[in-house]
Amino acid sequence: MVTTLWTLEDAEERQLQDKLVRYWLAKLKDVAYDMDELLDKCAAAKIRWEMEMEMESRAELRDAGRWLLLRFLLAQELVHWRMIQLIEV
Repeated sequence: MVTTLWTLEDAEERQLQDKLVRYWLAKLKDVAYDMDELLDKCAAAKIRWEMEMEMESRAELRDAGRWLLLRFLLAQELVHWRMIQLIEV
């Protein structure tokens, strides 16, 4: 990392006299901006993925809750039906 910084500092100084160095620095900046944009897109994709996973988990919990409620209601109806049968006997 230190070597990279020294190289960039040297290039910054040399760009005033050398068009090739100036061109290289411009291209390097373009690549840096592209990388920054790519990292932003990756971060956004990660956040979107985490939100989707959370929503799926909530949907699964909601579905499980509905299933449990249905089972409870069915069991309640079965008990009610059985009690009516016992009373009628």
